[in-house]
Amino acid sequence: MDLDRLIDALIQVESGGKADAVGDNGKALGILQIHDAVIQDVNRVSTYRFVHADALNPSAAKQICANYLRYWGKQCEKSLGRPANYEELARIWNGGPNGYLKDATLGYWKKVCLTLASLPEADQPTNIKKRTFLFTYEANDSLNTWKGNIAGDTTRLNQQTIVDIQKAAAAEILKTHGVSVSSSTVLITFVIELED
Repeated sequence: MDLDRLIDALIQVESGGKADAVGDNGKALGILQIHDAVIQDVNRVSTYRFVHADALNPSAAKQICANYLRYWGKQCEKSLGRPANYEELARIWNGGPNGYLKDATLGYWKKVCLTLASLPEADQPTNIKKRTFLFTYEANDSLNTWKGNIAGDTTRLNQQTIVDIQKAAAAEILKTHGVSVSSSTVLITFVIELED
């Protein structure tokens, strides 16, 4: 997982990249809209000694966010028995250490996920292009009724590739949500490397 890429998406959702952004009645600062509680957490679990004003420095803000997500991502991993993914980390950033469990953070995750799908890929060899695709799956009463929608440029994907990705998405849904899903929407992001 590319934590820098996730942080880039968080920046776009939080402030649109505006370094001097101030929100939440002055409590959230900078490109990542960092609260003082985040600063305190990072200082508590690391050797850094940030102050809240550091959130207005884009480089420091990214470092604060990365440290926060690494720490709470590890705690999430202990709970889930697997590494935290983009969704869980984004929801932690939005809702605090247990944000990945809160329904209130699902809308935030959807914004981040759509932003991830739209971010350009960096530092690729000239003959390899990474493309990010967002699959939104909706279920009514059983996995037989899952319907998937795709966001992203699919012009270079053949039908078999799309079918293979949908099968992988279904497997991921089974792994994370089980067989019985009453009414749910699941967002899954895939990154595919395509040779020119």
